[in-house]
Amino acid sequence: KAKRFAGLAVCDNVTCPSDGDVSGKTQARVSPFSATVGFNYKGEFGNDFDCYVRGELSHQSKQYLEEMNLGWIGARTLGNASVGLRKGSWEAQLWGKNLTDETYITSSLFIIQFGQYTPSLGERRTGGISVTYRY
Repeated sequence: KAKRFAGLAVCDNVTCPSDGDVSGKTQARVSPFSATVGFNYKGEFGNDFDCYVRGELSHQSKQYLEEMNLGWIGARTLGNASVGLRKGSWEAQLWGKNLTDETYITSSLFIIQFGQYTPSLGERRTGGISVTYRY
């Protein structure tokens, strides 16, 4: 039973059970399905450089935000990639995250007293160049 829902006006035995019974509900904040697939290629570039290309695609199915399954976060698929060169102790990498610039919610706080959800947005498309020296 979800004791925090028991006796609330929002749970009127139509929207949700007034006694807080969560029988048959899906677990909150857990995607029933998630998968990640990626690739990694390593090779040589010119005479002295090692190079690599990496990519990743991840998917999460919808998640319910609280134990009564009243609100949910939609499914999302995100892609990341990087390309890099190495020579000796030096490495340069061009990288990008959320390449399709998807707007998505990562989680949400449910404030039961007000019946409000406070969502947290995921990071938009980002990218950069990293240069590293290992000694």
